[in-house]
Amino acid sequence: MEVLTVVSIDIAAIFLLGGILMYNTAKKPINYMIGYRTKRAMASREAWEYANKACGKAWAVMGAAGLVLMLASLLIAAPRVGEQTAALIMGALLAAVIIAAIAAVVKTEKKLKSIDKGEVL
Repeated sequence: MEVLTVVSIDIAAIFLLGGILMYNTAKKPINYMIGYRTKRAMASREAWEYANKACGKAWAVMGAAGLVLMLASLLIAAPRVGEQTAALIMGALLAAVIIAAIAAVVKTEKKLKSIDKGEVL
């Protein structure tokens, strides 16, 4: 369980920090080093700001929620339900964090596609 715990908490923390970093990149110039960097996101200033703010916020919220729930699982649930059950909870939370991150990218790309078609954000 130790490896799963460390990996789960680290991944949630990475999404939290990555989301904050992405969100704060929105006002910076479009670049190839940091931020939400897809062809659509880098096509215009409007797309760049939207993509970094929207996906960054989603990743930060999801990372924070995952981190809190994983720590609660470790500190509260594990002593009560046992290590195996707590490991299952951690695995499920890790899967939820990763699925939510992918969903945020898909949602952002769909919205960016509408910008390509001339729709206003």
